[in-house]
Amino acid sequence: MNRHGLEGERLDDVMAYLAGARSVKVAGLATHFARSDEADPEPTLAQLSRLNAAIGRYRALGHALPLCHAANTAATLLYPETHLDMVRCGLALYGLHPSEVTRRGFPGGTLQPALEFKTRIVDLRTVKEGEAVSYGGTWRASRPTRIAVLPVGYSDGYRRDLSNQGHVLVRGRRAPILGRVCMNLTMVDVTGIPGAAKGDVATLVSGDPASGTTIDDLSRLLGTINYEVVSGLAESIDRILVP
Repeated sequence: MNRHGLEGERLDDVMAYLAGARSVKVAGLATHFARSDEADPEPTLAQLSRLNAAIGRYRALGHALPLCHAANTAATLLYPETHLDMVRCGLALYGLHPSEVTRRGFPGGTLQPALEFKTRIVDLRTVKEGEAVSYGGTWRASRPTRIAVLPVGYSDGYRRDLSNQGHVLVRGRRAPILGRVCMNLTMVDVTGIPGAAKGDVATLVSGDPASGTTIDDLSRLLGTINYEVVSGLAESIDRILVP
């Protein structure tokens, strides 16, 4: 990765020094795979081989190294030989795959999405034909339109790039996003959803692959990876664990 960490002679020097330290014990060694979500296994297996060689070398110096780890989510799913003493599942905890390679290659089958992001309608209004919605007037009504206002925006991690594209779910039906997503408000079209009312739940992210609102759906709309979408959800959002 060439981000953090030590390698080569620098690591050898540190481990040789620590082998003689009385008050410090090295708990373990770790590496972080750069390409384990790709089809070619060679870079990952070569990186694992270097780590295993280092573990053997430093144990010979007297380090016990009881906790060595390497496997990120992709390696956890695809390469059992990388599991060592522990694994580091990140994206998989959301029930998401790092890539199509892991989705196709995971012998346990597909993961089930575990994250949903919901809010409630706080206001309803009707705009006339020709009226604009939100900053910049980027959406204009071609007919009288019933609009629901949601108390969620880009400060919550619901990205501004979703403006005028994508949808949320209200009463099980799709409500398209209208105009620009604001800092903490988003407007959606509920004209075709009979009975839509204040207090109704609006699902911004669903775990249902058929909904069109999964994290993977949003990442495709945004032209990014699912990691960025989930890590961008604000800490201020209430998290509710559903068994």
